[in-house]
Amino acid sequence: MELQEEIGEVVEVSGTMAKVRIKRSEACESCAAHGLCKLLSKGYMVMEAENPSRAHVGQEVVVSLYTEDPVKASLLLYGVPLICFLGGCLLGHWLNLGGMKNLSTFLGGIIFVAASYVAIKILYKKYEQHHYQPVITRIASGGQAL
Repeated sequence: MELQEEIGEVVEVSGTMAKVRIKRSEACESCAAHGLCKLLSKGYMVMEAENPSRAHVGQEVVVSLYTEDPVKASLLLYGVPLICFLGGCLLGHWLNLGGMKNLSTFLGGIIFVAASYVAIKILYKKYEQHHYQPVITRIASGGQAL
């Protein structure tokens, strides 16, 4: 995990959380999906961050967030479901439900890959709350717009 800092403008405050508009940085240019993002989105992104600094709307702030190694994330998002799909296909083939081996194989694969994505989402939600939640670490200026 790597700590990354970005500068953004607070656009909304709600309790202990704030929505921060962050201009896309050079780090976005090195991302494999930056072409699609650039085509489909604006030149900024809005993220929700913890607001222990009690920043107000319009203030420029520094947001710290942890980023994951892209190889590790790719293995989790693509490798685990692939293994589950193959395992489900093998189990479905072996079970031969209703005497329809092909249908049983297909359904086993689909059920296992769907279950893997549900499990990844549930585990990510639990893990995200403790590790990946962006935090406003300090106020950079009084009220300059980006």
